[in-house]
Order: sequence, then C-alpha cells, then structure tokens
Amino acid sequence: MKMKKVLAICLSMAMLLGLAGCGGSNSGGTNTDGAAPESSAAESAPAQEEDAGKTEEASEAPAQTEDVTLTMWTFPFGTDEQGAEERANYETMAAEFEAATGIHVDVEIIPWGNRETKMLTAIASGEGPDVMYLNPDILKQFQAYGVVSPITDYVSAETLAGYSESLLDNSVRIQGELYGLPVLVDLGRPVYNLDLLAEIGMTEDNLPTTWEEYDAMLAALKEKGIYGVYCNYPSGGVSSYAFAQFFSEGCDVVKEDGTVDIDSEAGKKVLGRLASWYQNGYTPTDSLSIADDDASFMSGKVASTLSSKGAGFFVRMAPDITFNWAAGPILSGEGGQYGISTVGSLGVSKSCENVEAAVKWIEFFTEVDRLQEWCNFGGYICAKEGGESPYQNLKGYAYLLENMDCVRGEPNHAAARTMSSVFTPDLQAIVSGDVSLDEGIAKMKADIEGIVSTVDALRN
Repeated sequence: MKMKKVLAICLSMAMLLGLAGCGGSNSGGTNTDGAAPESSAAESAPAQEEDAGKTEEASEAPAQTEDVTLTMWTFPFGTDEQGAEERANYETMAAEFEAATGIHVDVEIIPWGNRETKMLTAIASGEGPDVMYLNPDILKQFQAYGVVSPITDYVSAETLAGYSESLLDNSVRIQGELYGLPVLVDLGRPVYNLDLLAEIGMTEDNLPTTWEEYDAMLAALKEKGIYGVYCNYPSGGVSSYAFAQFFSEGCDVVKEDGTVDIDSEAGKKVLGRLASWYQNGYTPTDSLSIADDDASFMSGKVASTLSSKGAGFFVRMAPDITFNWAAGPILSGEGGQYGISTVGSLGVSKSCENVEAAVKWIEFFTEVDRLQEWCNFGGYICAKEGGESPYQNLKGYAYLLENMDCVRGEPNHAAARTMSSVFTPDLQAIVSGDVSLDEGIAKMKADIEGIVSTVDALRN
C-alpha cells in the first residue's frame, strides 16, 4: 500500500473516531473497544513515501528464522495493580519462544486510546508492530485498507484444528483468507437484582428468556416505581447492547456487502424498543447522555444490567455485589439468541518483514495451555477448544462457556468500527423524541450509508 493512501486513511480515521468519541471498559474486548479504559498517547511520526515502498518490498522477502526480532503490540488486560505481573508474563513467554526458535519478540503494552490511528500511522511509517491485537471490527477495517496480512498459507492444520470453524468464520476469516488467530472470546448476559424483582413476584426461576418478556418485566417494575435497567445510550451499539438486540431480531445493521438494513421491520422494532425504555421511564433520564459503567446496578438502584463487561463482570464485579442477584438467560428474538460479545485476535501487520516468523509466534502464543493461562490472567474465555478456566465454577460464568454459539459482536462490515460516530447521536435523537422514529431511522440509514461509502472509498 502506498504511503499517501495510508496517510489518507489515518486522516479519515482520525476524523471519524474523533466524532465517535469511543470509550472503553476493562471487558476483554466487549465494549465499543473491547477492553480496558482508554487513554491518549503520542502518535508515531510518519516517514517518507519511499520508506513505505521499501517496507512493502521487504514484506515479500524470503522468511528467515534466525536473527529475527519481532515486535508485538498488545494492550493492558489486567488491572493497574497487575501491570508488572502482566509484563512479566509476556517476557517469560517471549523468552521461551526465543529459546525454542531463535526468534526474539519485543512485546509492547500500548494504551487502548485511539489505537487504530496509532497502528495505522506506525504501519505507514514502517515503524509499526509485526503482530498486533485486533478486535473483529478493527480487523475487518484493517483488512479492507490492506494494512493486515493474510496468514492462511503459514498456519498449520494442527493449529486450526483447535478452533471451531464458526469462530474462525465470524472473527478472522474474510473472503476465504485468514487474517489472524483468535486469542479470547467474551460474551455478556443480563444480570438481575432479585431483591428488586421480588417486588413484582419474579424469582431466579422465571427470569426473562426473550426481549418481549424483558420488556414486560421493565413495565411491571415501572408500576412499582423501580427503574428496570440503565441503558447506556451514549456508548455505542455494542456497549448499549443495541447490536445484540438487532442481531436477535434478524437485523444485520450493515451486511457484508455494505447494504444497510437498519430500516427493516426488525431494525425498526429494536429502535422503537430502545426509545420506549427512555420515554416510558424504564431507565433513568441521565442514561441518555451518561454511560454509568454498571454503577447504578451495583449500587442497587436499577433491577438489571446489560453489562458490557462480559465475563469480566463475573470475575471482577460480581464479588462486590451486596444484594441477592442472579445471571439470566441470554435473551432471544425472532432472529436468534445473541449476547453482547467479541473475539480478540492476533494479526500480522502489512509492515512485517517476516510473516512466517510472526505466525510462528502467534501459533506459539495460542497453544492451548499457554493461551488458557493468558486468558485466565484477565478472567476471559479461552478462544481455543479444550481450554479450561479457573472461573468456570464462579457464579454466572459457567453459563457463558455453554453459550459460545451466541457470540456475535459487531456488524460484518469494515464500517462497523467507525459507524458509532453517526449511530450514537442518531439513536439519542430518536430516544429523546427530537425526531420521530421514522424520521430518525431514515437519517440513521443515510448516515450509516455515508460511513460505509467513506470506508469503501478507502479500500485497497
């Protein structure tokens, strides 16, 4: 890819992401960004165009397995207090890999904030990582822009045998080519305050199983003067649980071919539901503009949470709950059963000069025993079949492991990442009543189509 095009992508990305104002949470990939809180960091300065040309030529050079140094960019998956332990884990893994292969790996833990632009700018300058952690929306985006390398020809059949085909197809396989290997899976489910639900005669034995039943629960709680849920309207389609609802009702939002179906009957149904929660008083009024990060549920002020933290909720937050609680079934609609979810993967940058060596490192990283240890550190679900978790007997956690077929995090298009810049304000306008449902849907469709068009124009 030519330098000028990559820089154009960086500029466009910066503009779109600046409008989106994306936030994160320490959720292993589930929130809008799929992980720990975002913070800013300095960007790498771009190099000259001729350097980019040298990088592209180098990427085609024969693979070497001696005197090779790789750089991997990943992001903090533990708490701040675990920072030293997390770094030590990577250093131990890299030392074991170097002893086995002679390939040295420098693992850099980069802040989550604005990471797409950081990676794109670094890759454009020829100073980018060889291996990088990618959520599905960013992976699709980078594939479309030609800044991530296909690795199909380098991955062994033995490695692929450890994954389900559906997981590969839904996260790292695009048009028949592999662009990474999954390292973690995350899946969220509703959680309920049983003390508040007792006010409407509901117990752990009759929790909602469908979105219609959930709506009925919210209405019954309102009659008792109890808020049923804090809906995080300003935090994007993933974190507000909107995408899970769209998929459950049969709306793709954006299809793989770029068709926007937000104006379908299913899309209208979900947007109408999200608006009714606010307009009927089922959710606090400040939920329209403030994302509370589960604080209202944890303090006992609302009867349920559709948490964006996925497995991390049960590992890090549930032990602090002081009231009687239960995790409920993943809610289903006419299109199926989906929870808020994501898949984290390791991919190879286009600026990598030795794809074969990079894939060796990824395969080493994803050997099941090693991978499950890495996932256990942060409390996430191992992406590889056969991986076990010390959390599987933790209340609420085991159900996640039994429902991996409910994982689908973002629309299946490269625009999924940047469409929050228009989706969120358009949703807020609908919810607040500033526009009618039909007017709001028409504007949202046009705005999303504009994002799709912009992304497609930047494709390789």
